[in-house]
Formats: sequence, structure tokens, C-alpha cells
Amino acid sequence: MLNEAFKTIRAIKPVYLLIIFSTLSMVAWSNEHLHLLEKPISLFALSIPALAFMGHFMTLFWIGVMSKLKTDIGDFAILVACSLFVYSLLITFSYLSNNPNIINSSLLIKPGFIYTCTLYIMSLVAFNVKRD
Repeated sequence: MLNEAFKTIRAIKPVYLLIIFSTLSMVAWSNEHLHLLEKPISLFALSIPALAFMGHFMTLFWIGVMSKLKTDIGDFAILVACSLFVYSLLITFSYLSNNPNIINSSLLIKPGFIYTCTLYIMSLVAFNVKRD
């Protein structure tokens, strides 16, 4: 069952995952007021399409910035992608070393976890940006 879930995730393009996790990050950021992570079935769930619309444009902006970082000197998008990935790994390893017994399903709704996953996917998209 877990293998099938991973196959499904691998079939989704990183750009779409970035839109999804950008939207989730905005939901987590606005969680103080909307409480969507604790109670997803609420009237505030109607704000998700608007947040997804903003996530889509944030993703297009990110891809535009990464595609402009290729110069005659070198490909600086790879440098940004590697730096983001390393920073995400540092956050993950630091959190896990400071909280060794915290790995459970309640971790999935913590904003820090969602933000870190978004950083991972941002770096994956930066690696895959097509350049002219």
C-alpha cells in the first residue's frame, strides 16, 4: 500500500507539488485565524481555491526567477536549488536530533513540517526548470 502511494507521488510533476505545498504553506500560515489544520471541514475551507490561485502564481514566479538565473558565467539556479535543499536537510536533521521521539502522524499538521516540505519541493522544481 505504501509503495503504491509513493508511485502516485512520483507520477505527479514537481511543479504541481509546489503549487499544492505553496497552498498548504499559506493554509498553515493563516492557521492562526482559520484553524484549517485542526478542523478542515469548516466554512473557511472555501478559501482554499483562492489560496491555490495565489500558490499557482507564486510557483510561476519561482519558475520565472529560476529560469532567469542562467547566465554566460554559469547556472546559478542550480546553486540556489542546492542551497535550498541543503537548508531543508539542515532543518530536518536539526528538528529530528532535538526531538528524537516526535515522529508520528501529528507531525504532519505542524506548520514547520509543511514549510520544510515546501522548501524541498521548491529545490526540486529549481533543479527541473527548463532553460533556453
